[in-house]
Amino acid sequence: MTAYESIKNKLSATEIYDIKQGGLIDAEIRAYAVALQVAYDKVDVLLRECFVQTAESYGLEQLESMARTYMNGDTLEIRRNKLINRLQINPSIIGKDALKKQVASLGLECNITENIAESKIYVDILTEVADDKKEFLNAELLRFAPLHFIMYVTFNGVAI
Repeated sequence: MTAYESIKNKLSATEIYDIKQGGLIDAEIRAYAVALQVAYDKVDVLLRECFVQTAESYGLEQLESMARTYMNGDTLEIRRNKLINRLQINPSIIGKDALKKQVASLGLECNITENIAESKIYVDILTEVADDKKEFLNAELLRFAPLHFIMYVTFNGVAI
């Protein structure tokens, strides 16, 4: 509903005003509506940017920043899905499959190898990652490390 329609409907409901097309009251409502429509449009954008499923620009970037996701120029849909997966991470979820999901939530593919006897877990990131992002991703991945394992992270077999 536009600002004009909203104002007109509310005033008509009072039955105080006789709003005729092209009349003085109609002209005044249209004048108010021009200014209010700007605010309506800004509120619509703000609401859209507040939710992962509808955010397109600054809202999506802020949510990605808060969730510390690693983006590499993907489409909006892929970015939203990665962000939704990242926001579903729960510290109580443990195990190899949970670790794979956590790595995937960063937009990365990996191989995970466990050495139970030595309490070690090896995560090899298969996704091509820029050198300047590797330290950040390494730190993020180590945040997911199970407490009872020592976790080693490599990028295509190379440690940083």
